[in-house]
Amino acid sequence: MSDYGVQPVGYDELLQRSDIVSMHAPGTKDAHHLMKEAHFRKMKKTALFVNTGRGSTVDEPAMIKALQEGWIAGAGLDVLETEPVGHNNPLLGMGNVILTAHVASASDRFDVARKRRVGAEMALVLGGKWPRACVNPMVLEKSKLERWQPISMERGPGN
Repeated sequence: MSDYGVQPVGYDELLQRSDIVSMHAPGTKDAHHLMKEAHFRKMKKTALFVNTGRGSTVDEPAMIKALQEGWIAGAGLDVLETEPVGHNNPLLGMGNVILTAHVASASDRFDVARKRRVGAEMALVLGGKWPRACVNPMVLEKSKLERWQPISMERGPGN
C-alpha cells in the first residue's frame, strides 16, 4: 500500500488522525459493536463518522453520547442498530446527524425505473407535497408537507 501513497497505521492511530471514519463492515457476530465508546473518544472533535454497512457494527448509545458530548462533529448514517428507527431515537432530532433510509445500495446498478421513482419522490417532497410512499407515514401529518394523493396510501394518518 505504501507504493500508492497510503501510510499503514494501527486502528487507534487511524481513529486519531482521520477526518472521516467510514464503516462498511458486515453484520456478523465478529463485527458486532466494532465501534465502541473508547473508539469514538479517540477520534478528532472535528471528525465525521459514516456507517453504510450494518447498524449492529456500532454501539449506538456510545455513538449518540459521542455526538451529544462533542467527541465527534457529526455522523452520516444509512443504517441503525434497530430498523425501522423508533420515534424516540435521539438521532432523529440531532442537528449534527444525517440519516438515510438504508439506501446505500442505491447506486448506478439501480435500474432506470427505480431511479425515476426515487427522483419523483424527492421532487414531491422538495415541492412541499407528501411522497407517494413513506417508511414512517405517521410523520407526514406533523410535517408542513401538503397531502395531495387522490387515493389513500392505506396507511398513515387519515388512511
